[in-house]
Amino acid sequence: MSVAKVSAVWQACLEQTSLQVKLLDRTTGEELLISPEIASAPDGLLPVFLAAADTVWRDATSHDLGIKLQKDPKSLLGYRVHAIWRVT
Repeated sequence: MSVAKVSAVWQACLEQTSLQVKLLDRTTGEELLISPEIASAPDGLLPVFLAAADTVWRDATSHDLGIKLQKDPKSLLGYRVHAIWRVT
């Protein structure tokens, strides 16, 4: 499955439903509004959403979604989505 396609679909979902993604800055206590572009970027928050989805799916079905994350010091949180495939 294409990482770019999953990213585009997640961005469209956020934009079309007006869902907001916020991060809490624990230093200042300020809530930061994250744009759909950053929330859906493979080097943005997409790794967080996919890792969470993979955990829920694994707990529910005993199967992985097949998310491969890669360390990337230039990414927002230190990881990027490298590949997605369905593994049973």
